[in-house]
Amino acid sequence: MKSKKNNRDKCYAVRLTAGEQELLLKNFSGTTQTKFSDYARAILLGKPMIAAVRNQSL
Repeated sequence: MKSKKNNRDKCYAVRLTAGEQELLLKNFSGTTQTKFSDYARAILLGKPMIAAVRNQSL
């Protein structure tokens, strides 16, 4: 059987102040997420995420 693709076809826009954006990007840079959209989705859906890696010299 073929599995159905889970396409993300819904879009939301959020307005932030400059300070809020700076804080959000600062918090994003401290995670192991590589894409901001994955990071934002994890926050909005309340999923657990790794905030820092153990060996930060990598």
